[in-house]
Amino acid sequence: MIGGMRKTKKSRLLFACLILLCSLCFLLGIGRTQKEERTAVAAATIVDEYLQEIYYIGDTVSIFDYYVVEYDGNYYQAQSTILKFPDGTAKASGAHTLTQAGRFTVIAFIDVDGKSYEAEKTFLVLASNAMQKDENAPVIQIVNDLKTVNVAVGESANLPSAYVVDADVNERIKMEMFYGYGKVFESKIKVEDGSFIPQRAGVYTLVYSVSDIFGNVGYAYVTFNAVELEGEAIEISVDKPETLTAGVETQISWNVVNHLQNP
Repeated sequence: MIGGMRKTKKSRLLFACLILLCSLCFLLGIGRTQKEERTAVAAATIVDEYLQEIYYIGDTVSIFDYYVVEYDGNYYQAQSTILKFPDGTAKASGAHTLTQAGRFTVIAFIDVDGKSYEAEKTFLVLASNAMQKDENAPVIQIVNDLKTVNVAVGESANLPSAYVVDADVNERIKMEMFYGYGKVFESKIKVEDGSFIPQRAGVYTLVYSVSDIFGNVGYAYVTFNAVELEGEAIEISVDKPETLTAGVETQISWNVVNHLQNP
């Protein structure tokens, strides 16, 4: 009887372990499925013949959910679509009256083999019919026309201000600092409150960039030469003898002789 009870308890324990193992496998399977659904977005193309390249403020544009998207040589119907405005806001599909000038982006979403992908198509909205699309990059002006700045390692250095004169620009100038700009060891340097602190000697490059509503990008550059300071300057003072006694040997340092010759 006791042996039978032991076998029953052992069977129950094995059964419980089996259920626990199955539960873990199920949970791992769910985790794997969720991870696959979060796969990075890949490039795709919206196939549409009705979206124009240029609109004007006051126009109405209709954005649909069922755009056809081409991906990897195949065609799929989008599950949903949004319209992204120049100021970063996004709205669902539908009819939209355009009240902002700038570049708008239509984003369509598709699912292929359990993975999510998105396709983009942009169009431009101009303030009026008098505006003409151009291919001229905005010109960035550095205050005081600074090109090169000398700084000390470990000391805070202010970034020169810049401005752009272009009616087609509706965004702020972006500033990025690099060490070894354009070289294999290039690295981005932290900029905070309009200044940075060079941590090692070398050449730092401040890159200004801005784009206009037509997608043209303008650049400007300021070079910072960071040097190590060897130490603080030490002022040496040497007393000059007022009189020299005849017949007595006296040693005079070079500094004193030089001072006597150049008082």
